[in-house]
Amino acid sequence: MKFDETNTQLATTNAKLDTISGRMTAEFKTMETEIKAMEAEMRTQITKSIAAARDVAMPSPAPVQTKPAPVPKPAPPPPP
Repeated sequence: MKFDETNTQLATTNAKLDTISGRMTAEFKTMETEIKAMEAEMRTQITKSIAAARDVAMPSPAPVQTKPAPVPKPAPPPPP
């Protein structure tokens, strides 16, 4: 009799574990779908940010001087 009770308990436990396993599989598939959607949204936002940054007018670079500007000479001292 004890053996039959143990078998029944094991069968019940196995059924519960199978149910949990099925639920976890479904949950993981749902999570995978959600993660993929979030990744796609992030890629879209990054792409938009890059495009917006490229559209911003870049300031013109300062002109390059080839020769230094002349330095003014000091005024000669006044005659005595």
